[in-house]
Amino acid sequence: MFNKISLILFIFIIMIFNHAFAHGNDLFRDNAISFKVGYHLYPKSDFMDAWAGNSSDFNGFAFEVDYDKNIFKNLSVGCALGFFPKGMKYESAFLFGDTPDIDIKNIYFNLSAKYHLKLTKRLECYLGIAPHFYHTNIDCVYKFGSFESKISDKHKTFGIHGLVGIEYVFCRYPTKQGLLDIPTGIFIEYAYSSVKINNVDEKLINDINNEYGLALPFHDLDVGGHLIFSGIRWRF
Repeated sequence: MFNKISLILFIFIIMIFNHAFAHGNDLFRDNAISFKVGYHLYPKSDFMDAWAGNSSDFNGFAFEVDYDKNIFKNLSVGCALGFFPKGMKYESAFLFGDTPDIDIKNIYFNLSAKYHLKLTKRLECYLGIAPHFYHTNIDCVYKFGSFESKISDKHKTFGIHGLVGIEYVFCRYPTKQGLLDIPTGIFIEYAYSSVKINNVDEKLINDINNEYGLALPFHDLDVGGHLIFSGIRWRF
C-alpha cells in the first residue's frame, strides 16, 4: 500500500513540474492546490443549548486542503478535505454539580463547483456550491456523584454548503532563478453549511433518565455553520 501511495505522489509531482515549465502569461492556470487555516463557528442547535449553553464555546480552528481543476473558462470543479476539533468540560448542565466532558471532532470531504470572475490580471473572486460528507466523532463522559456514563459515537452525515472567496496572485516564480512557473496566490474564503445529526445524545440521555427517573428529551446537533479561511494557493 505504501509503495502504491508513493508512486501516485511521485506521478503527481512530475505532473506539476511538467505544467510548471511551459505556460503563457495567464496567472490563473487550470490546476490549483490550496492549503487553508481558519476558524469554524457552530450554529445554534438543541444540543448546544442543552449541554453547552452557548454554541460559541465549541468554536475553534479549522484546517483544509483542496484541489481545483478548470473545466471551462470560468468554471472549475474540485475536492477538499477538512478538519476541525474542539472539546469542553462543563458543570451543572442538567443537574446541579454534574460534569459533562464533551469532545467533538469533525472530518469532512466535499466536491465543489466554482464560478470564477477575474477582476484584474492578478485578482479574481469566486463563488461555489458543494455537497459534502461529514464524519463526526463525539466522546462524552458524564459524571454526577458516583454515577458515570460514557459515550463514544461516530456519525456519518451529508450536507451542502455555499462559499465565496477572493484571491490575489502575488508571485509568478516561487524560486529565485525563475525556473518554476507556478503562480502563487493568497486568498480569503467564507463558507456556510447545515449538517444536522438527529438525536445525537440519545444513549447518554437514556442513561441519565434511567438512573434518575427523568424524562429529558434527545437533542439534535448541527455540525455545519460558518467557516472562515485564509490560505495560500499554487497554480500549475
